Amino acid sequence: MNRRRGLATIALATAIACVGCSQNDHDDHDHLDHLEATSSMVITPPSLTYPPSLDVDAADPDSVTLGAVRTMYRWRFSTDEDPRDAVRRAEPLLNAPLATQLAAIPPEPFINYRLWDDWKRAGARTDVTATISAERHPADTPTQQQRKVATRITVTDRTGKQLHEWEFAVLAVIQKQAGQWLLAHFQPLGV
Repeated sequence: MNRRRGLATIALATAIACVGCSQNDHDDHDHLDHLEATSSMVITPPSLTYPPSLDVDAADPDSVTLGAVRTMYRWRFSTDEDPRDAVRRAEPLLNAPLATQLAAIPPEPFINYRLWDDWKRAGARTDVTATISAERHPADTPTQQQRKVATRITVTDRTGKQLHEWEFAVLAVIQKQAGQWLLAHFQPLGV
């Protein structure tokens, strides 16, 4: 694999992930305190389940963290226009500010369309493994946890031949909002 092409793809993964870096640390509460209750207002709590395709346990913050990381990097070359489609699939696992920031990223500065098209023509598929690191992390609170996630992305063609593989870590912050664990911040490390 051409090293320059691989670096362009890593740059895209980093760009998608780094958007969470600009989040402030004040998102550990529901953003409803500015609303005044009225007799006609009905607030429906979020579902504590996620789409089955995301394969996460809603009550387990580590499961939600791993599901979000795996989903954001599992590209479907047969149907995805660009990596943002994978990010859109992960939206049920993201808090609203992070989902909004990720949706606003234009692909042009970050994606090598030629590489993406090459992989589409090759019938490529992406396999993503993500595991929680055993390293120490800041103390958990009832509403927030921080984890380092060891991540490996492997792209293979339709015959199973490896086209590219890279490994990196992701710093993830997950927060409980309205009783639901959601990814609030993530940043790749060492990419």
